[in-house]
Amino acid sequence: MLRWTDAHWLNAAAITALGTIAAIIAPFLSRRGHGQRSPGRAAGRQGRERARTLRRIQYRRAREAQRQSPADAARLALGLTRRPDICQLSAATRPRRQQALPLPAGTSIVRLFDEVQGGLLILGAPGAGKTTLLSELASDLMKRAEVHRGEPIPVVLNLSSWAVNRWPLATWLAEELAVNYSVPVPTTSAWVAHDELTVLLDGFDEVAERYRPACAEAINQYRQEHGMALIAVCSRTGAAEELTVRLHMDEAVELLPPTRAQIDRYFRYLEQTGTQLADVRAALDTDEDLQELTRSPLMLHVIALAYHGRPALALRQPGTAEQRRQQLWRAYVNRMFEQRPLDEHHRYSREQAIRWLVWLARHLQQVEQTELRFDQIARSQSSQPANLRRKKIDIGRWLRLGILAADPHLVPREPDHRTLRAKLWDYALERRGLIVFAASAFPVVTFVPALIIAMFGGDKGNTNMLGGMLAFLGTYARTFLVTFSVAAAGGITFLLLSGAIVMVDNLLSRGFRFLKHWGVRGLLVGAGVAPWRYGTFLDAMTERLLLRRSGTGYVFVHALLRDYFADQASVDLHAEGTAVR
Repeated sequence: MLRWTDAHWLNAAAITALGTIAAIIAPFLSRRGHGQRSPGRAAGRQGRERARTLRRIQYRRAREAQRQSPADAARLALGLTRRPDICQLSAATRPRRQQALPLPAGTSIVRLFDEVQGGLLILGAPGAGKTTLLSELASDLMKRAEVHRGEPIPVVLNLSSWAVNRWPLATWLAEELAVNYSVPVPTTSAWVAHDELTVLLDGFDEVAERYRPACAEAINQYRQEHGMALIAVCSRTGAAEELTVRLHMDEAVELLPPTRAQIDRYFRYLEQTGTQLADVRAALDTDEDLQELTRSPLMLHVIALAYHGRPALALRQPGTAEQRRQQLWRAYVNRMFEQRPLDEHHRYSREQAIRWLVWLARHLQQVEQTELRFDQIARSQSSQPANLRRKKIDIGRWLRLGILAADPHLVPREPDHRTLRAKLWDYALERRGLIVFAASAFPVVTFVPALIIAMFGGDKGNTNMLGGMLAFLGTYARTFLVTFSVAAAGGITFLLLSGAIVMVDNLLSRGFRFLKHWGVRGLLVGAGVAPWRYGTFLDAMTERLLLRRSGTGYVFVHALLRDYFADQASVDLHAEGTAVR
């Protein structure tokens, strides 16, 4: 190349000049063309992502509806009362307790939400029907979003997972949507940033008690930054009353327990569908303690499922309220296995299934979570083997440090690997142009001083001056071409190295997660607390109305059922069990 450049230095200089001009102008032309075409493509892509997300949400809701029992389908039209004393800025500025104000009979939750047009706090006792009411609100809002493109997408998320990382609520929302509905993080982040979501948060009381004030502050910060966004939060009344940091909501309402007339209407509806509840109704007429239990819609639902069509002698057994509640849950679990018995296809017995559910409930209590995800089991120190408790190799951290050293503005406030990889490629492309431009500009900037030295640095004769100038031009053309070529090669090398780093990071992180996942699963199988085909087992328990799907995870149908399983001290987790495949 150098010999050809020496012989054809004028052609080399012209090629170099044209190449430099093209290298400088091409990015601007491509950016201009991309800017002209991108709005249409971006709008089309956003429309497709919105439509697909709506279909995914609708599909999952339809699957959940297929698993409903007649008692699930029956809706108790519970009364609502305003709680003006709950939504205060702080405990110090809290006024004297005001009297609760009942809402007019028949007020729907969606109508109230429309009137509020801001933040709504839904309160109630354990099992009062808060999740059911939130699901009803989500269904009505989903119908609007499917018809009107301008309506925000309603998403129901459980706050218990917020305590894992305790991110800002906007960041947590984007990540949870990406995990639950397989939507790219940049898309979910844009939806959150532009208030294109109606956020429906369940399980505030299921956040670990020590993190609830921080969770309330995160919700308040989100409301301050997204004042036009619609949000609803569900919580037990006691958890909200005990907060030292009050939730900044526009309205708080509390679900009232069902009246006797509402319970009678509920039973009549079930009997019209073929559910025999004569013995249950007779027991309710004569047992005041049982009537007190049925003031919880959840326990009313459990009684209807456990004792329909059979003598309700067990309902009349004496005992404390807690003992009778435990007896109701035991009858419910037994009835679910009787209605859908396990066969040889499942390869495990009912006793094994209950033992695994007991371990799962205790595990969720230990990690202070309500939702099971396989990655959370792998992160739990209590269920990891010693050789998996080592510090994770975090190449992403080194990527962040490298990018931060080059340009601090490139690292997002709450980085994740997907965002970092996109930033890294953008940075590499930008730096390639800068490297080529800087190396090409160096000979140009130094051209005039070097030419003056070549012309006047030696003899002052015209012949020597002309010869020095021509010799300088040839040498400088070669220098220009070589520096430009080296700079271009350096830019390409930078891109290749960047790609190699990202690839190694991806392989190591995925490989480590793979080994960790299967290592933990092998440990659980060896301990007799889980089968190899854990996903199949969880689906089987979902069919028996003991668990339900929550995005990509699983939760017990209610926190009270999880607590019931966790309290089963009579179940020996270390008893001999057959590891099934």
